[in-house]
Amino acid sequence: MRYLYNWSIVVVLMCVVLFAGAAHAISEKEVVEKTTVFLEELDSRDGFSGAVLIAKDGVPIFRKAYGYANRSFDVPNQIDTKFNLGSMNKMFTATVIMQLVEKGKIKLDGKIIDYVRDYPNKDVASKVTIHQLLSHTGGLGNYWTPEYMRASKDLYKEVEDYLPLFVNDPLLFEPGSQFSYSNAGFMVLGLIIEKVTGENYFDYVRENVYKPAGMINTDAYETDYVVPNLAIGYTRLQARRGELKNNLFLHVVKGGPAGGGYSTVEDLNNFANALMSNKLMSKKSREMMTSGKAQTDRHIMYCYGFRDRVENGHHIVGHTGGFPGIAGYLGMFKGLGYTVAVLSNYDNGTAEPVLFIEELLVGETQRTKNRKFTEMLLNEAIESGYDAAVEMYEKNKEMGVIAENTVNLRGYRLLEEGKVAEAISVLRMNVYLYPESANVYDSLGEAYMIAGNTALAIENYEKSLALDSSNENAREKLAELRK
Repeated sequence: MRYLYNWSIVVVLMCVVLFAGAAHAISEKEVVEKTTVFLEELDSRDGFSGAVLIAKDGVPIFRKAYGYANRSFDVPNQIDTKFNLGSMNKMFTATVIMQLVEKGKIKLDGKIIDYVRDYPNKDVASKVTIHQLLSHTGGLGNYWTPEYMRASKDLYKEVEDYLPLFVNDPLLFEPGSQFSYSNAGFMVLGLIIEKVTGENYFDYVRENVYKPAGMINTDAYETDYVVPNLAIGYTRLQARRGELKNNLFLHVVKGGPAGGGYSTVEDLNNFANALMSNKLMSKKSREMMTSGKAQTDRHIMYCYGFRDRVENGHHIVGHTGGFPGIAGYLGMFKGLGYTVAVLSNYDNGTAEPVLFIEELLVGETQRTKNRKFTEMLLNEAIESGYDAAVEMYEKNKEMGVIAENTVNLRGYRLLEEGKVAEAISVLRMNVYLYPESANVYDSLGEAYMIAGNTALAIENYEKSLALDSSNENAREKLAELRK
């Protein structure tokens, strides 16, 4: 009887496990049907502008574009429209580095100085390794300095153009001791590629990644030239209330090793196929590149130019990109055979499609939990006020992470709807969550200005400017408010 009882437990446990696995099992047909309905509803309220591709075992089963590539002339997005990638270019830079490692031209434990003898900052060059640059553990920072923000982006087209912005900065921490996302680090990797190969970074990545992978619509296009079928990014950042502005004066004129290039959802799928079929490098190198190196969250590891996120036991490998008017996502669902590529020319534009598709494929993800928690918190701020929202957050903050950009967007939507008091509650909550962010004070300052509270508007714009001296919007608003 004891053995029968024990076996019964085993059977029950097996059923639970099988049910748990089957709970999120879904056919390709259902994926297509449900995604179609969701995106059509999203499109009907102008909630998404971009393109979506879902592939199974490398073959697209869903691909469709929504919204406009150019809203001034009503030019619709197409499936082969080129969207800005933001930080997704890091995957291509890492791929080239791993190719050079395979060829014996670079060692992962080699230091910057081994490949760039004339690197101006000898202290940094003699300490930081290739491994640390690839995994954001080298201690380098970013190149978005006040000087860069004030300058014409036309000045930054080649890799070396960016060096003066950060090359003399000291390390943020001892190399290898922690993780800190670094665009400057990937710019240095681009420089190393040039020094090792003797070729221009852009030419080399084109010949060794884009062409072999069949990425015919991918490059770091120069946007001050004519580029066919290129999407313009649209943002609410610093735009007039109720309007969108393009990001042409905010973003780079030409992307580089750290981000800012262009691609299509079809090309991203081609990249994933070439990578997973070992066309770009050996299986051993690919697995090394896409395996976790540094913990960035409870369920996320940063690899070499890729992230490995675990959701309900499923590994999702890829990268995202974001900037005002730019959002990108590539996810390779290891073990399930799915690849998902989503590109958008709206602020945070991939969030809703990606959350929906991921939940279809692997069940409720941490991102879904974060979103539900965010909605719960913001509704509390809107309905019961700031103090109630703070109390709710402190009692439930283990439920998930609240994204600064999501809160900011909700605040601006409330302002557009004329719900100024509610917007102030929401934007105050963002200040509570992100007290070191210049942007949250800038947004709250605008809300107080609209409400006619000059004193609090000035106070918040001053805080924003203190945190970011390059914030010209805050400077202009302060001048206007003090008249």
